[in-house]
Amino acid sequence: MVVQYHVNGNGPYNLKYMNNATQTIDQVNSASPNITFQLLEGSYTILSISDNKCTKQVNDLIINNFQALNSSISPMEISCDSNKFYIELNTPAGNKPFTYYYYYNNTFQSFTTYNNLTTLILTNGEYFIEKIKDSLGCEVPYMKTYNANYIPYDFNDIFEKYICEKDSTELYFDIISNSDLHLFYTLNGGQIDSITINPFSTKTINVINGVYDFLYVKDSIGCVKMINKKMTIDNHANKITYSYEKNCDDRKYDFTLNLEGNAPWTLYYNYENKSQQLQIDKTPFKWSIPPGAYYFQEINGTFKCNYEINKEEILTPYLDDYPTLSYSQLHLKTIDVPLTYFWYKDQQLIDSISKGNILCLGNGNYQVKIIDSVGCENWSNEVRLDFPNNINVYPNPTFKDINIVINDDFGEYWNYRIYDTKGQLVLQDNIKVKSYNIDLSNFSAGIYHLVINYKNQNEKKSHPNYKKLIQKKNKPLQQ
Repeated sequence: MVVQYHVNGNGPYNLKYMNNATQTIDQVNSASPNITFQLLEGSYTILSISDNKCTKQVNDLIINNFQALNSSISPMEISCDSNKFYIELNTPAGNKPFTYYYYYNNTFQSFTTYNNLTTLILTNGEYFIEKIKDSLGCEVPYMKTYNANYIPYDFNDIFEKYICEKDSTELYFDIISNSDLHLFYTLNGGQIDSITINPFSTKTINVINGVYDFLYVKDSIGCVKMINKKMTIDNHANKITYSYEKNCDDRKYDFTLNLEGNAPWTLYYNYENKSQQLQIDKTPFKWSIPPGAYYFQEINGTFKCNYEINKEEILTPYLDDYPTLSYSQLHLKTIDVPLTYFWYKDQQLIDSISKGNILCLGNGNYQVKIIDSVGCENWSNEVRLDFPNNINVYPNPTFKDINIVINDDFGEYWNYRIYDTKGQLVLQDNIKVKSYNIDLSNFSAGIYHLVINYKNQNEKKSHPNYKKLIQKKNKPLQQ
């Protein structure tokens, strides 16, 4: 503290004062009537003032509780919450209030505070912090220059993109920043690692497949933003292989498509020269298609990557429909196709010929099987022939004649007809007796069809035709 007394008299002058705490007496000599001196902190009594002729008792009590001004300024720091720089003005000692003087972009600024610690938020720009002054006018110069220039960054999201021609995955970062960013992550639960993202380049990086936990991002100043985003990268190049087998029941071909890549896929192909598309959502994929000419072009996956197939498949047609078997004029008949027929009677193979009709061979269950060009077995319906059992024909084979015996009530008459293998009627008659002999001596050797029909009086309806093959043989030569 500076103490000044102004006196009138004849100099020189002498001022005596006592430190009340220590009872120590000090004095100040001055040639000037303005006696000026400094007192440290404490309690003092001004005892007397003397000139060269006399002494005057003063007894003034002076208490000095003022502190010496002490102040410092911190380096510039960033506040990530406010996205601004700041400095701290620390004045632990001095006489309040304190006034700070500074320039912002060459414009003079000042503020006054009673706080010992003051935070000054710096808007982007140039600052010159000049000094501090307390209430007693004491000053501490700072003379510090700060250049605040912080642009906060935005980290919005992460997107993945599969690069077809490279068979790799690229991550794109939607960010706005004026400096590099450091992204911290783990891969497959491993240790924390980081990558640097340059906002002035493509903002992309290539990554391998795996489970990524993106934790947080930090800029060059040190400001951190939490991300906490998990991404599973499991991308593969598109590829397709297939196999197929015939489906005789549905008359189609059953394909099994095995795909690689990322579902869903689109298969592009031509069927009978018409463009077609097939949507595939899983692998392996089951697909049943009709016969015909196919050309498989390519597949396209989630990331629109094309995989060229360029393969033709000619799927052989099946038989159009199952054969229908019917009976007419001693013949069993079915559809006429250029394939091999397998004829069965009572589940036993009786003939394999390349035509759609055969002569019947008496009572039994008949069925025909056709094997088509694909190799599928096509079975007909079953036809049952059940001729009367109360008719006897003998001898068979014969060299000359045959006897026919009707052991039934045939009514007024019964009728017989004989056909050759071409279906031509060669002999017929109506007979009124139960037993009858037919002379075949003039017939050529061969197979003939005998048909007998009559009306049963008891049943009052026509009896089903009795049909039988008879064989005429030439009489052997006498030895």
